[in-house]
Amino acid sequence: MQIPEIMNSNLILTNLKTAYDRQLAEFVMTSCLYHAKKLPRLISNKASRDWDYFKMDMLYGKTMVILGYGSIGRDTARAAKLGFGMNVIGVKRRPGDLADEFAD
Repeated sequence: MQIPEIMNSNLILTNLKTAYDRQLAEFVMTSCLYHAKKLPRLISNKASRDWDYFKMDMLYGKTMVILGYGSIGRDTARAAKLGFGMNVIGVKRRPGDLADEFAD
């Protein structure tokens, strides 16, 4: 999509494609752990010094669906599959070749 106001201006637009893929993949996995390990409950328990017993989920064996299987999605899939033993389903707008890059 071309926007004339931008195309005819002195603005410099850049693209940092793949610059932060691994960092964003780690952030996604941090978010998964945040929920699976119920960190808000742990923080609350620590503050109240109330160490109740509760079950935490594991990421191992869970399935992650990644909508948008570009460079960030692929790095996230790699972290989920290889780092946590998760099953991964990648979804792209134009599937083309979605070979299993991480097959056992």
